[in-house]
Amino acid sequence: MLGLDVGERRIGVAIGDLVVHVATPNSVIHRKNVTQDTEAVVKVMEEWGVKSVVIGDPLRTDGTLQDDNIARRFARHLEAKGVQVILWDERYSTRAADRMLSHLSTAEKRTGKLDAVAAQWLLQGYLDSLEGQHG
Repeated sequence: MLGLDVGERRIGVAIGDLVVHVATPNSVIHRKNVTQDTEAVVKVMEEWGVKSVVIGDPLRTDGTLQDDNIARRFARHLEAKGVQVILWDERYSTRAADRMLSHLSTAEKRTGKLDAVAAQWLLQGYLDSLEGQHG
């Protein structure tokens, strides 16, 4: 499984193992345009043999949906390519990733580590929910 933290400038990418329910940060895609961004995600999916994607859905702090947001728009583009997309609550993923990387300088975080770790955090949350259903 792939986890994506979709932002305006970057897409954080994490890979999840459905057998052991562990997500690891993978990479960052620097956004160009929706066509190239979609192709880049599909390429990562092909490289890893991934069939589905979990995309962080930035809900409001009260849990309600935001209006048409960048993550949902990107999800629709992936679905148009035949990708199975799961939207997952990411309200605190970037904040959690920032805490996990508190030992790094701000410049190091901006190079993309933060985005990939945010993707890991949200994908791990999704994988943990599956374990709770089946474990």
